[in-house]
Amino acid sequence: MHNHSVIAVFAGKADAVKARAGLVTEGFSEDRIAISVDLTSDGIAAEAPGQAYENQGTEPRAGVRRFIEIVFSFDRDRDTAEARLLADVERGSVVVTVGPLSNHEVKTVTAILNHYRPVVIRKRV
Repeated sequence: MHNHSVIAVFAGKADAVKARAGLVTEGFSEDRIAISVDLTSDGIAAEAPGQAYENQGTEPRAGVRRFIEIVFSFDRDRDTAEARLLADVERGSVVVTVGPLSNHEVKTVTAILNHYRPVVIRKRV
């Protein structure tokens, strides 16, 4: 089943772009890879990190909440999940999201992204 995703936060645009190119080189189609660059200068992207522009909401903070709900299963406390994600995004400035993925693809994508030294990788399985 292809309903998993991997989210990686990078400190800079160059590493994120290289990671995206590495994924494409390994056969992942571009339509399965979303990248949000320089979240501090793009208010819409900051509200929906890792989401393609056309999927980003226009209601303030709605995008972040929707993204958090998608990324995290809520077996953890909602506030803790939100705090972790926002801290991750603060440590980096570029978010790369890959999905939908099969279980096997999650492992492959994680290995590829780790090669480009992300600040953090989160998996939604």
